[in-house]
Amino acid sequence: SESLENNGGHYRFANMHWKHLGNNVVEFTVTSAWRRDFSSAYWKGSGADGLAVVGDIISLNGREWPIFSYGDDSMTAGEFLKLHVQAYSITENWIFGESKVTHSYSTPNKGGQRWVAAFTGCCKLSEINNPQQKDAPWSVEAHIDLSRDTASPRLAASPVISLPSPPLLNTPHPDDIFIPTFPVSFMVPGYHPIVGLSATVALASPLTALSGTQTEIVTSVDEATGQVTLVLHGISSEEAAREGKFYFLKLNCTSGSGGAMVQADFLIRILLPGDSMPNMAFAHSSLSNLPFATNASGTDPARDGVDLASAVPRFYPEGSYVAYVGFEVNYTLSAQDPTPTDAVGFSVQGLPEYARMTTVRGKNPVQMTTYWVPCSVQDGRHIICYEAADDKGNASTPECVDISVLPDPAPQFAPPIDDGRVANMSVDVIVTMGATKVYTVSAYDVNCLDSLTLSLSPLTPLPAGAALSPQVSAASTVACERRSPDQTVSATLSWEAPHTFGGSVHQLCFRASDSCGECNCAGGADTTEVCVTFRVAKCRYSIGQEHELAEVP
Repeated sequence: SESLENNGGHYRFANMHWKHLGNNVVEFTVTSAWRRDFSSAYWKGSGADGLAVVGDIISLNGREWPIFSYGDDSMTAGEFLKLHVQAYSITENWIFGESKVTHSYSTPNKGGQRWVAAFTGCCKLSEINNPQQKDAPWSVEAHIDLSRDTASPRLAASPVISLPSPPLLNTPHPDDIFIPTFPVSFMVPGYHPIVGLSATVALASPLTALSGTQTEIVTSVDEATGQVTLVLHGISSEEAAREGKFYFLKLNCTSGSGGAMVQADFLIRILLPGDSMPNMAFAHSSLSNLPFATNASGTDPARDGVDLASAVPRFYPEGSYVAYVGFEVNYTLSAQDPTPTDAVGFSVQGLPEYARMTTVRGKNPVQMTTYWVPCSVQDGRHIICYEAADDKGNASTPECVDISVLPDPAPQFAPPIDDGRVANMSVDVIVTMGATKVYTVSAYDVNCLDSLTLSLSPLTPLPAGAALSPQVSAASTVACERRSPDQTVSATLSWEAPHTFGGSVHQLCFRASDSCGECNCAGGADTTEVCVTFRVAKCRYSIGQEHELAEVP
């Protein structure tokens, strides 16, 4: 067989997270990217060129064999670490995939300290601007204490971040006092997969920041949002993306609850002024800043009829989506490229299982819609990041979509209307003989896409003379952008109690049932029941057959 060859570093990216499977068992997930044409027998795949393509499983290897260390005394996962290839590019010479490792620790933590798992090896790419990262070993860590956390936080990091360069300026004379600098920012969201738990983002260490480069770059991170800001006065042409050069940057993400920490190590490429760089519409640049002038409706008739103003997605961190298990969430992305003849598409990181994307509409500008029905095990927080990429290999700065998936809630009853007045279902309803009681019951679902059915429990049938109307759609008490026709429904009870019912008490139990959603009824069908007591008032006066009523005061 072919031996491992020393043909340059080929590691490009790694990101790690973990979850507790029970007892002291942990499942680690490592996503990673590599140079596709690395020369090794272990790197072969089923592509026409003999290299790996989507669906292949290859053994990770390199100048030094990649190792996954659990941080305890057990053997490491080295030769058994497999990469399930999920994406690749022949022109850009990379592959991307996922590796899963399961390990059972002897105790929840290491004598009160966290276990430290690490994915290490050698070597990083040669085409790196920060000297200490060039052809260097890599290490990405995760800290585990199962007595404090059931899952780690996560970093929504793309393997390569594309950034626009500030205007290229001549380096001022040493005697010049002022050197103008410009900030360039991008998002690497840090988040916890359990909705409601927080996470913070920080530089892994000063040594992993963009230091020692030809152009001085000051790097900072907003710990709450993961916004990374580079302050520089313009890179040199030798450091630019058009020369195939990159920067490495590593970040930490720490849980705000138990303190679990994970890392992501990724590439940055900076385009020079004048390089064609696509833009994501409605993201951190407004529609008016996009390259093409559009008409008042936002549509450029010469651009395949794509209406950029027809859909405005919510991008992290300013906006987010709330979805429910079993019910669809969708949004549409738009992008343009400053070169009208360039064709534009999209790439995505962190797309959940069962989510799908439509075919790209248009050529430039373009649109694409993501549809996702979360299934029963997918509740939690998910962040999906997108790039717009043109056919010249240039990409936009990533933009991310933040989705919190909640269990499908049970229906709720709204306050009833008793003879035109707002009432309370826990308060007895007084019925007068000879008068028609009109009592309207309403129910709603916080999930705007759910459908409700109102009914009466068979255990509490209607009394004589009473009727319950068919349900009708009612005005929603929930703020919904779109809702099903039966998200809020009502039905009206009409009852003229017979004259023999004086003093009787009747309990009626109303039921509101919702639908179970898609993905094999992942939402579950829920029923909420509330019972209401109806009391028929007695007559205050009565007369026998031998008497006459002269006057009732």
